[in-house]
Amino acid sequence: MRSHLAFAIIFGGGAGIAVACGGGDDTDSPYSSPGTTGGRAGHGHGGQSGESGESGAGGVGAGGRAGEGTTIGSAGSIVLGTAGVPYTGDMGVGAGTGGGGGAPGPGDGSGHLFIGPGGYDAAQGTREDPLGTLAGAAALATRGDTIVFLAGNYSFPALEDAIVIPDGVDIAADEPRLVVLAGSGGTLLELAGDTHVDGLRFTGFATVANVASAHGSVTVTESSFGGCPSDARDRVFEVSGGASVTLTGDSMHDWGDCPAFAHVSESGSFALDGGSVHFRGGAVPAVFSADASSKLALSNLIATDGDRILLALADDSRTTLAASTLATSATNVVVLGGAVSLDVTNTDLSLGAASLPDACILSNVDGPSTLTLADSLVHGCRAGLSGAAPTTLRLKDTAFYGMTESGLDLTTANGSVIDLEAASFSMDTLRGARFGGGSPSVFHLTVRGTSVAMVPTGFELAGDAGSSWDFGTLAEPGDNRFDATTTSLLLSSAASATVSAIGNTWAPNVQSADADGHYVATGAGGVLEVTSGSGQNYDDAAGATLRLAENP
Repeated sequence: MRSHLAFAIIFGGGAGIAVACGGGDDTDSPYSSPGTTGGRAGHGHGGQSGESGESGAGGVGAGGRAGEGTTIGSAGSIVLGTAGVPYTGDMGVGAGTGGGGGAPGPGDGSGHLFIGPGGYDAAQGTREDPLGTLAGAAALATRGDTIVFLAGNYSFPALEDAIVIPDGVDIAADEPRLVVLAGSGGTLLELAGDTHVDGLRFTGFATVANVASAHGSVTVTESSFGGCPSDARDRVFEVSGGASVTLTGDSMHDWGDCPAFAHVSESGSFALDGGSVHFRGGAVPAVFSADASSKLALSNLIATDGDRILLALADDSRTTLAASTLATSATNVVVLGGAVSLDVTNTDLSLGAASLPDACILSNVDGPSTLTLADSLVHGCRAGLSGAAPTTLRLKDTAFYGMTESGLDLTTANGSVIDLEAASFSMDTLRGARFGGGSPSVFHLTVRGTSVAMVPTGFELAGDAGSSWDFGTLAEPGDNRFDATTTSLLLSSAASATVSAIGNTWAPNVQSADADGHYVATGAGGVLEVTSGSGQNYDDAAGATLRLAENP
C-alpha cells in the first residue's frame, strides 16, 4: 500500500481551495462542485482605471473523488485526503477581496493621444497633459488610437530613421491647417498599415510617408506638402508592396509645391482626387511616376504651375487621368514607356508655356501598351502624341490643335491598332497626323467621324507594306470631313497599299469632288478609285490605290 500526504495551503484575502489527493485503490466517489474563486485584479487600459474584482461566492460540494479528488474546502485551506476516503464536508469559499484599480493608461480614455508644443513624453497624453513628440506617441499608440497634434509648429531636425506608425493608428490636427510639421530632409513617416492623416501641413521633408505594407490603406485629407528638397530621388509619397494611398480634396484644395509628389511601384496604388499641385524644379523626376505593376489614378486635378514632367509611366503600370487640367513648361506633360496603360478622359493637356516644347505625350513604349484619350483637349505642343505607337490607341471626341508640327506624329509601330472616332485636328503648323517614317511602321488605322481643318496636310500615310488604312468602307462609311489647306490625304510611301476612303466630305469642286464635296461611283457595284493625282483633297504620288466611292 502506498503512503499518503496531507498538507494545507492558506490563500490570503479569505479565499480558500481544498484539494484532496492520495493514492486510491479502486473506488471513486463523484467530483465535488467547486465554489467561485476570489476576486480578480483590476486592469487599466487607455487611461481608464481597472474595474474592481468581484467577490467570490460560496460553493457546496458533494464529496471528493477517492484517492485523487479535488474539492473546494473551507476558507483558507487545501486538504489532501487519505486514500480512498471521500471528502463529504461543505466546500464553502470565503469571499474574495475586491481587485485593486489598474494604473491609468496613456491618452484621454477615448483613444486619443495628444501632442502639444510644450508637452513631454512622460506626460499622460491628454489635452491638458500632452506628450512632446510624435515618436513618443507612436510608441504608446495601438490599433484604433488617434495621435492628435494640438495647434502649433513642430520641428523634426536631422531625421535619421522614419517614425513608424503602427497599423490602425491615425494622425490628425486638432485644428486643421494650424499644425505645421517642419523637417530638414529625410523621411518622416513609415506607415505600417491602415492610417488616416488629416489636417496637417508638412514642410521641408524629402519624403513625408513611405508606405510599403502588403495590404495597408492610407487616406489623406485636408493636408498640404511644401518646401521639399529638389532631389531627384525624393517624392512626398513612396508607395510599394501592395499598399494603397488615397488623397481627397475639394476643387479649392492646394496640396502644395513639392517638385515630385508620388512614386508608386510594385503592386501599390496611389489615387488623388481634387485640388491642385505646384511643381517647381528641374525636368526630372516627374511629379507623379508609376512603374512595375502599380496603379496611379488622378482625377479633378489642376497642375499648371511648374516646369516638370507631370507623369512618367513605365513597365506594366496602369494609370487613369480624368477631369483634370495639366500644363507645364517642361518638354513633355506625359512620358510613356514599357508596356503601360494610360486612360485619359475629359482632360486638358498642354505645353503652352514651354520654350522648346516637344510632345504633350511622348511615347517610348516597347511592349503591349494601351493609350485611350476621350473627350479631351491636347494643344500647344510640338506634337500632341509623338514617338512609338502604343499597341492599341483609341481616340474619341478628342481635339488636337495649335501644334507647332503635328497633332499625331507616330513614326514607328509593329502592327499597332489605331482607332480615331470623332477626333479633330486644327490649326497645326504642318499636319494633323502622320503615321510612319521610322522602322518598323506597320499600322492598322481606322478613322470615323473625324475632321481636319486649317492645317496644310491632314493625314500623312508613310507606313510599311502590311499596313491597313480605313477611312470608310461601303459597309461603314467614314463620315469624316477633310478640309486641309494643301492636301487632306498624303500617301507618301503607301505603294501597293489600298486606302479606303468612302463616304467622306472633301473640299468641293476639287479633284473631281462634286459641289457638296462628295465622290460618287457610277452604276450598281461601281467603284471609284485613283492611283495618282495631286491636289487639295489627296496626293497620291506614291502610287497607292485610293478608293473614294463604291456602290452596292
